[in-house]
Amino acid sequence: MTLKVLLADDEAGVLALLESILRELPDVLVVAKAQTVQETVRKAMKNEPDVAFLDIQFPDGSGIELATELRAIDPDLDVIFVTAHSDFTLEAFQLYSYDYILKPIDENRVIQTVKRLKKERDAFIDQSSLLVEKLNTPRRLAIKQGQDILLIDPAKIMFLERVDNKVLIHCTDCSYETAGPLHELEARLGQGFFRSHRSYIINLEHVEKIVSLNDNTYQILFGKKSKEAFLSRRRVADLLERLPSLEKKEK
Repeated sequence: MTLKVLLADDEAGVLALLESILRELPDVLVVAKAQTVQETVRKAMKNEPDVAFLDIQFPDGSGIELATELRAIDPDLDVIFVTAHSDFTLEAFQLYSYDYILKPIDENRVIQTVKRLKKERDAFIDQSSLLVEKLNTPRRLAIKQGQDILLIDPAKIMFLERVDNKVLIHCTDCSYETAGPLHELEARLGQGFFRSHRSYIINLEHVEKIVSLNDNTYQILFGKKSKEAFLSRRRVADLLERLPSLEKKEK
């Protein structure tokens, strides 16, 4: 899995050096660079990095306070401080920072730190995926939310919606967000679910109305809920084939 990195330092030369070091590592991608606290927060929210390299001092604030703010946004974010100041190590490790690298930057130290971090993250993802697989049954769908695993009753799911690289699971009482491709969730759901569109999987039990929008798309409504899904016209024939088998099951 690709490790997404955010670099934040008020010196452009430091950013360039770190990026050149990380560029040589496989499955490591610098998704954003920033030179102020405000810019870092904005780009972290937009790019959702896995790890942030932070300086201790910025023109508009403290790197320690910045790390605290970033962790409030994403508790799973790993923080690596890269700084010329050696007197903030206690504060840094109180924030459970992953490493504290002093300037001038030791290229090998950066490489070894990132390799170790990526190895640990990959191992955790593998273990979490195995746990999700074991917990998943016809009566409960196991999904990952950050480092947590949530069990959902499939009967409560109205539909699943792909939005960018995330999947929103809309239930009768609330919605959940998880990562991963839609087709993997489709394979783990029961026969009552149907891939109505490249971005949607619907629970046929909850469909109340199908409305023609144009020559290519239908809108799917779910009772009194304001949420809606879509059915592409090329999937209509497949849906008609599924409906008789669903009726037999109900009888």
